[in-house]
Amino acid sequence: MKSNIIIKLGLLLAAVGLLGSCNSDPEYYTLEAPEDQMQVQSSADTLLLERTKKAETAAIFTWNDAHDRGAGTSLTYYIRFYLADSKDKISDLLPVPSGNSYALSTQELNNYLSNWGVAVGEAARVTAEVIAQVNADTKFFKPEISETTIVVTGYDPRDLMYMLIPSSEGDRSIQMDNIPESGIYHWHGGLEPCEFWFSTSTTGAPAYVRGASDTQAVYSADGTGSHFAITEPADYDITLDLNTGTLTVNKIPYLYLVQEQDGSTGTTRITNIDTDSLYYHWSGRLQAGTRLRFATSDANTWPAYVPTAAGSDEVKLADEGAPMLTISTTGRYEITLCLKNNKLICLDVYDLPFGGMWAVGNAVPSGWDAGNQTCPFVQSDLKHHPEIWTLTTDITAGNEFKLITRPGEWNYEFLRADSETRQDPVNTWLSSGIRSAGVSGDNKYTPSKGGRWTIKADLHNMRLIMVQ
Repeated sequence: MKSNIIIKLGLLLAAVGLLGSCNSDPEYYTLEAPEDQMQVQSSADTLLLERTKKAETAAIFTWNDAHDRGAGTSLTYYIRFYLADSKDKISDLLPVPSGNSYALSTQELNNYLSNWGVAVGEAARVTAEVIAQVNADTKFFKPEISETTIVVTGYDPRDLMYMLIPSSEGDRSIQMDNIPESGIYHWHGGLEPCEFWFSTSTTGAPAYVRGASDTQAVYSADGTGSHFAITEPADYDITLDLNTGTLTVNKIPYLYLVQEQDGSTGTTRITNIDTDSLYYHWSGRLQAGTRLRFATSDANTWPAYVPTAAGSDEVKLADEGAPMLTISTTGRYEITLCLKNNKLICLDVYDLPFGGMWAVGNAVPSGWDAGNQTCPFVQSDLKHHPEIWTLTTDITAGNEFKLITRPGEWNYEFLRADSETRQDPVNTWLSSGIRSAGVSGDNKYTPSKGGRWTIKADLHNMRLIMVQ
C-alpha cells in the first residue's frame, strides 16, 4: 500500500513539472485604431435652423475613403450624431445608403435637438461621427472613426406662432390660427395703434420681424430687429406666410350705427361679417322716427354713410346735415351694409321672443317633442338675406311640421300657414303667420315630397318655402 502511494505521488509531481514546462508566458494582442484617413467635413460650421426650411437639407457630411484593410475585406459606412458636451445624448447608428456623403434635413436635425432637451434658441455643439466598419470572415478589425463638430441653433418644433404687442405692462401675446404644417398663420381682430412682431414663443425669441418693407418678415434668432406698426384703430386681418416671408395686413374699418332720436345721439359698433367684401351686420329694436347714419368713428360721427335718396338701397359718404335713414315703424330690424358696393339692407322682421325657431312634427327628425331642439333654424346668409332663417333637414312626405319659437311650449307663438287648404311648401312660398295663444287655426305645413330639403322662413314678408 505504501509503495502504491509513493508511485502515485511521483506521477503527480512529474505531471505538474511537465505542465509547468509547457505553459510559457501569455501573449496579448491589442487592436489598434487606424489613423483617421476619412477626415469627415460638414458643408456648414454654424447652422440657424428655420421652420420654413424644414424640408430642405441643413448640412451635407462628406469624407474620404477609409483605409483599405486588405484582401477579403469590404467597408460599410455608418453615421451618428450626439451632443458634443453630453455624449449620452446620441442618435441611432444610421447606415449610409451609398457613397461617402450623408445629407441631414433641417427637420431631422431639429428633432435631435428637441429630443436631447436643447432649449429653443440655444446654440448647441453637435458632433457627427462616421464609422467605417470592416467586413471580414476570418478576422476582426477595429473600425475607422472620423468626427467633426458643428454649432446648431434650433426652432420650436411645436407649430405655434404668436403676435407680440409691447406695452407698459409687458408684451401681450396673441396666438394665431394656422393650418398645421402649412407655414401660414392668421389672426383677425381689433387693434389700437401699436407695434407688433411675431415669435414661436411668448418670450419673443426667436422671432420674425420687419424686413425691408411692411410686407416682408425676416427671421431673427434673438428677437431683435424692427417691428411692424398699426397707426389707426380698426379691425385687422393679418396673415403671416413663412413660405414666402411675407406679411399681409388688411384693414377693416370700424363701423358704427349712429342713432338720433328726440335730440339725443347714440353710437353702436356694428359687427364685420366679411373681411374681404367689408360686410357689416346689426340686429336690434328701433323706435319709429329714429334717424340712422353709419360712421367709421364713434368720436367723430360725420362724415357718415347715408342713403343716396329716400328709400334707396345704396349709400354714400356725406357731410353733416345730409338726409339720414328714417325708421317708420317701431320693431326689430335686420341691417346689413357693404362698404365695397355701398349697398344697404334695412328690413323690419318678426321679433323672435327667444332668439330662435325650431321645427317640430313627424315630418322632421325631431318629432313632436316640443322640447327637442334638434332642428334649429339659423340665419345662413346675413350678407344678402338677413331676414331669412333656414334649416336643412330630412323630410318625410305626407307628414306635418310647424315652427315653434319657444322650446317646450306648444301654445306659445309659432309659425304656421295662413291658409287651411294651401299647406304644401315644396318649391312654393306659402304666406304664413304667427299663431299666439288662444288663436285658432293650427294649419301645419304638409310637404308632398320627402328627402333632403332646406326650409326657408322669411320673417320680413312672413312666408315659408322648401327648396332643394
